[in-house]
This record gives sequence, C-alpha cells and structure tokens, in this order.
Amino acid sequence: MLTRTSEYALRALIYLTQNESDWPISGRTIAENAGIPAKYLSKILGDLVKCGVLQSFPGKTGGVQPSKPPNKTMLRDVLAPFEQFENRRCPFGSLECSDDHPCLAHNRWKHVVGSQDRFLRVTSVYDVAVPMPGSQSEGECRGMNEANEMPTAVLRSEHKVILRVIEVLKRLVARAKSGEGFEKHCLSRCVTFFQLFADACHHAKEEDLLFPALEYRGMPRDGGPIGCMLEEHRAAREFTRLMAEALEADEEDAFCSAAKQYADLLTQHIQKEDTVLFTLGDNVLTGDDQESLCGKFCDVGCGTFGGKKQTELAAMADELESRWPAT
Repeated sequence: MLTRTSEYALRALIYLTQNESDWPISGRTIAENAGIPAKYLSKILGDLVKCGVLQSFPGKTGGVQPSKPPNKTMLRDVLAPFEQFENRRCPFGSLECSDDHPCLAHNRWKHVVGSQDRFLRVTSVYDVAVPMPGSQSEGECRGMNEANEMPTAVLRSEHKVILRVIEVLKRLVARAKSGEGFEKHCLSRCVTFFQLFADACHHAKEEDLLFPALEYRGMPRDGGPIGCMLEEHRAAREFTRLMAEALEADEEDAFCSAAKQYADLLTQHIQKEDTVLFTLGDNVLTGDDQESLCGKFCDVGCGTFGGKKQTELAAMADELESRWPAT
C-alpha cells in the first residue's frame, strides 16, 4: 500500500541505519547498495533533507545521515513527504466516501488503514533495521506466560500495568495543579509508555488479532462493543498526541487537560473491556482460537516498539510507580 518512492525512502534510511560507522554516506553508495536508481534516489534524499529527516554534508567526503538517532525517527516521519496520510482518496471509487457518507467497504477499510498508521507512527527505523541484542527465539518466546494463558487473561494483565501508570499520571497532574512542580521528564516517560505499551503493543493485539477473531465468530464490529472500543482507541491516541505536543511546547495547562481526559477515558475503557467485551469473547472463541491468539500475542510481545521490548516498557511502569508511589 506504499508508493515505490516510499519504499525507496525506507530502503535508504535502513541502509543508513545499518551503516552508522560510515556516516555521512554518499547518495551513490546508498543507491548501489540498497538497489535504488541513483537519479531517483537523489530527489528522494533531497526531499528527506528538506523535511528534516536527513542532514546533508557537501564535499568529496560528504553525503547524508539521519538528523535524529534512528530509534527516534519513526517510519511515518520518513514517509510523510511521499504519502498522503490525511484526506486519503477512497480506493474503491467513491468520490464522497467519509464517515458520514461511507462506501460499502469504508468501515472495514478504515480500520485496516488505522492499523497501518499506528504501526508507522510508533515503529522506528531502528526497529526494522537492526536486530535487538539478545532477542528471543520463538521457542524462548513461547515460554512466556502469554503462550500458556487465555488471550483475554493476557490483555487483562496488561490492563493492570496500564492502570498503574495512569495512576502515576494522575498523581503528577495533581502535583502540577497544586503548584508543587511540573515533572516534565517523568510525564514524558508516561506519554512514551502510553504510546508504545498501551497503543503500539496492547491495542495492536486487540485491533489486529482479538477483534478480527471475535468478528469471525459472529460478533459485529459496528453497533456493538468492538466498534465502541475502536472509537475509544482513536480518542486515546488523540489525547496522547495532545499530551506530547503540550510537553514539547511547555504548555502545562494544556497537558493537564489532555492527561485528565486520557486517564478518565482509558480507565472507563479498560473496565468495559474487562467486564463486557472480554467476557463475551471468552464465550464465543473456540479452544483453537484461544491457542492461536496466544501464540500471535506472544509474537507481538517479542517485537520492539520505539526501539524497546515489551519487558523494557513494563519495567518503565515499575520505575515510574517506584518514583511516584501512592501516598
């Protein structure tokens, strides 16, 4: 679903990431080693320099290199100059396709697009270019709890971790509002946790794996609990975006407002999933469904999110709770 230009841009960034010791690297070297036509690549690199993804260095020993560390450069940043992420044209031929005037495929297609967008937004170039040191083999991964639990039990366990960080967020917001100090670093780590653990990892398991399995077993997406949960996922992403932007701009009031809305939304959302959706799911999923989902959950959990493993993100929750415990 990506243009050829976007594929070439990704290849170029991956090659740069895998050859950091040679920075800056000439366009000719990248073209020869990444299998990209040199003239085509020249324009792509120029566009990536203009948008700030790459830096350019002149001279015989010059070339390009990433402007930020590759684990801080998200795939969406690389593709933004070449893809129309907003106001996409309906691929099924409808000239007026929208939520208000959907084509026959709109409601299903927008969730496919949403999953892709989430992946691009939270996956760094480093994640797809460099194997994580000490990454687990499939056999080792199957040894984790996820391989032996019911899928909804895995998700409920992750909910508990998310709720712990939400409580930390609420305590830090209360501290800021009372004039005791705005703990920007810790609040930033909370937002990172929500983006990577809650959304990129946990919500991905639900949206890409559990929800389609429930639909296959007859649970409707629209007009039922699945549709409601998906809308709340989208709202949660918007609040995390607003929190991140407020931190970047040092807007304390805007951050506190978005943080409160996020905490309230996700707390209620988790309660609805735990008490309604997951209970319904346990009743409709077969034993084979459960086993398959657990294996796929385990595969997701063995991946990386923004350059971090799921275990590292869980450790981040422990660290935040230890630093800011309930009084």
